[in-house]
Amino acid sequence: MNRFLSSSLGIVNAVLAVVIIGGGVLGGLREGALTGREVLSAVIGGLLGIVVATLLCGLVATFVEMREMLREILEELRRRSN
Repeated sequence: MNRFLSSSLGIVNAVLAVVIIGGGVLGGLREGALTGREVLSAVIGGLLGIVVATLLCGLVATFVEMREMLREILEELRRRSN
């Protein structure tokens, strides 16, 4: 069950990153519609979305990757002990 949840977390994390970036772009478009600079605001919103997604989802991805690496190390240690 833990392996399934860990694998699912990786997928959910990727989807969340896309949603955060898309939200940044949409927020930028909405703000830009008020000022008449939709494209510039969308680009800035997208860049901010990338920064936020990197900070939040990157941390989760690091933990998921660490778990996978520890699992591989454990399997290797078990093989060597036999």
